[in-house]
Amino acid sequence: MDTPPPRSRAPQMDRDARREMIVARTIDLLVEHGRPATTREIAAAAGIGEGTIFRVFADKDELLRECLLEAMRMREATARIAQTDPTGALEERLVQALSVMQDHIARVGTVAAVLGTHVPKGPSADRDAAFSAARDALARLMESERGRLSRPPEQISALLIGLLFERSFGPAAAMDLSVPDLVSIVLHGTLTPEPGEDT
Repeated sequence: MDTPPPRSRAPQMDRDARREMIVARTIDLLVEHGRPATTREIAAAAGIGEGTIFRVFADKDELLRECLLEAMRMREATARIAQTDPTGALEERLVQALSVMQDHIARVGTVAAVLGTHVPKGPSADRDAAFSAARDALARLMESERGRLSRPPEQISALLIGLLFERSFGPAAAMDLSVPDLVSIVLHGTLTPEPGEDT
C-alpha cells in the first residue's frame, strides 16, 4: 500500500506575517462565499491548524474586525493604482485606476455586508490614511498634466474618489454612470459647445 504524502506545513512566519496571511485568506473566503467563514474553513484555506488562529488572535471576533479594517486600508488597490502606466492618455490612465478602486469598493462592500456587526463606528485613522494614500496615488497619475488642469491633481483625485463612492453607496448608486462616464464628466464637464464655438 502506498504511503500517503506527509501533510505540507505552512511556511514559518513571525506573528505579524501570520496574522496578515490569515486575514487575507479570511477576506477571500468572505468575498467568495458571501457569509462568515468558520475557523475550520479559515484554517484549511490558510494551510494551518485551527489552533494557530487563536495563537495570533484573541478570538474570532478580533479576526473578523481586523478583516474589515484591512479591507478598508486599501493597500492592495493603492499599490495597483501606483503601477498604472503613466505614459498613456490621461483619460485612459484615470479610467484604469478608477476601475481598480471600483473593484476594491465592491470587495469592501461585500466584506462589510457579511460582517455588519463588526463594522467600526466613528472616525478612523486607518480609513483617513487609506483615502489619503489612494488620493495621492491617483494624483500622481495626473502630475505630468498639471499645467493643463484647471484644478490641482490632488483636488481632482479627491473628487473622483468621492464620486466613485457616491456612485457605489449614495443616492447616486441607482444612476447609470460607468467609470469612464465619471472620468469624462470630471475632465470635460457636462456642457457641449454651442454651434460655432471652438472645441
